[in-house]
Order: sequence, then C-alpha cells, then structure tokens
Amino acid sequence: MKGGATALLALALAAASGGVSSADVKVKPGVWEWRVTTTVSEVRTSFPEASQVPADERAKIEAATRRPVAAPPQVSTERRCVTPAMARGWAELTGLNRAYGECKRETLTQTAAAYKVSLVCSQGKVTGSVDYAAAPEGITGKTTMVRHESGYDRIDTTQVSALRLDAACPKTADPGGPSGLSKPP
Repeated sequence: MKGGATALLALALAAASGGVSSADVKVKPGVWEWRVTTTVSEVRTSFPEASQVPADERAKIEAATRRPVAAPPQVSTERRCVTPAMARGWAELTGLNRAYGECKRETLTQTAAAYKVSLVCSQGKVTGSVDYAAAPEGITGKTTMVRHESGYDRIDTTQVSALRLDAACPKTADPGGPSGLSKPP
C-alpha cells in the first residue's frame, strides 16, 4: 500500500509541475480509419410574408417553414496516420486549428478522454460547438457550425467515428496525410 501511495503522490506532483497534461489525448498513435458523416441543413429564421397571411393560418405556416431542410448526408471513410505529436493534442487531432483557427474558442472540457469547445467566428456570424470523446483505440466526435444568414440559418454537422487499425504508420506516410492516408478532419 505504501508503494501505491508513493506512485500516486509522484503522479500528482508530475501533474502539478506540468509533467502530465490533462490536455494530452488518450489515443494511441498509428493508422486510424476515420468515418466522417457530413450533413448540411437550413432553417428559416424570418418570415416577411407572414404579415400577409391571416392570423389563424400564420402559426401553421410558420411552424411548417421552420422545419429544417437537409441535404442527404455525405459519408467518407479514409485512413490517417496519427503521429505521437497529434495524439497529444486535441486541436491537432481534431483539425480544429486548421479548420477554425480564426475563431474565438471557449474550452468547456479538456481532459485525456473528452474535449468540448464552443466557437464564435466571423464576428458572430458563425457559431458552433465541438464535442469529442477518445479512448486508446477509438474516437467519436461531432462538430456543429451554424452560419447565421439573412432569413435563415445554415447548419453544418460533421460526425466522426475513428478506430485504430495498426500501431505503425507506413514509413512514407506524411503525418496525418497521404500515402494511402489523408489529412485529419
């Protein structure tokens, strides 16, 4: 018991001194298969023509036109090389820096197993959320971005499910990139 307490104390001291970061992701490096499903939908937010409709019909029409209109989901599957450096950081692993680097971020949760961020981009014209969970050999996540346009909102949703296939990336693989492997999401 004494040895276990010493190991626990050492881990706590390492975490306090920066030796262990809660930002380190729980995933293992290697070849991963990523399944990405992207959905785009639009929802009307204003109805200028509603004033021309009798009041008793207006509520029905507004309810009907507020239903989202969605394009069919687009699904892709690809293999990616996750390097040790990518496996240590959520922003790199999720592609957040590359895709939304100009956005203001508020990190809601950042642990080895979970990552939640809210985003505000284009001076508030685009808002979104990122929500990922990780295990050593699996990742699930969802990114939702809402573009506020005049009269409607466009909602882009990306769902990710990834599984680790192999411990070693091909020697010719670009980290996170080609050679039969492609860039992170």
